[in-house]
Amino acid sequence: MRKHSAAIIVFLVLSAVWVPLATAQDEPVRDCVEIMASKKLFVAMVDKDYPPYILQGRDGQLTGLSVDMAKDIAKELGVSLEIVKTDSFNEIIDKVAAGQADIGLPLSTTLSRATKVKFTNIYRRLEIVLLLNRMKMAEADLEAGMRHLDELKKTTDAIGVIGRTSHEAGALKHFPRAEVKTYDSIQAMIRAVEKGEILLAVGNSGMTSAFLKENPHLMVKLQPFTIEGRYDYVAMAVNLEADHLLSWLNTYLNVRGMSVNMMVK
Repeated sequence: MRKHSAAIIVFLVLSAVWVPLATAQDEPVRDCVEIMASKKLFVAMVDKDYPPYILQGRDGQLTGLSVDMAKDIAKELGVSLEIVKTDSFNEIIDKVAAGQADIGLPLSTTLSRATKVKFTNIYRRLEIVLLLNRMKMAEADLEAGMRHLDELKKTTDAIGVIGRTSHEAGALKHFPRAEVKTYDSIQAMIRAVEKGEILLAVGNSGMTSAFLKENPHLMVKLQPFTIEGRYDYVAMAVNLEADHLLSWLNTYLNVRGMSVNMMVK
């Protein structure tokens, strides 16, 4: 009898511990009805400079094209916007998958990410761009590599990517002999190329164009190289169970003239 009672007590204690832990990890999924009823939309995005899409203000507030889009979506839904800040793009996926954010943006679509969330129609296509250090190119005699990407892929030099992004996995795949270094910000990565600490940085046309526009003097030291036929396909992410929200967002993109067929750059 005592053993039976002790087993019941242990079961109750474990149950009490287990339930809060599960709740903390996975929030109830909110679809359109729940979002509009709560009068609040939670959108996850990185708390870092990712010009021109996300910019950090001195006051801690985020601005940029993606923030403007999130505000417009909230306005059309008739709710207020709350930004859920993350340290990386991969963390955005985790937040949406766990129900801790209703929408995640902007995100490169990948097959691995699509196992955790559902993506909207693609609303932006960005070219993959390599920023190379001109001096290191000359030292390594890589001029031919600029004309023939296959030659550049053979490099054993160090290359840079933003950590926990789709570019990190891509760099490991397409530059198998290189030493891949990860950085927390675009600024840190491009400064590393400028200083010659790495041969090249992997990015996309959106962020590299914005950065070089703000820092035109860097063009003396850096050589941009667009990889033909390779793109970042950008979309928004929602929870696997939020089908109504997914449909609404695709309608929103069509109404705003940003459908997949237009491939807005």
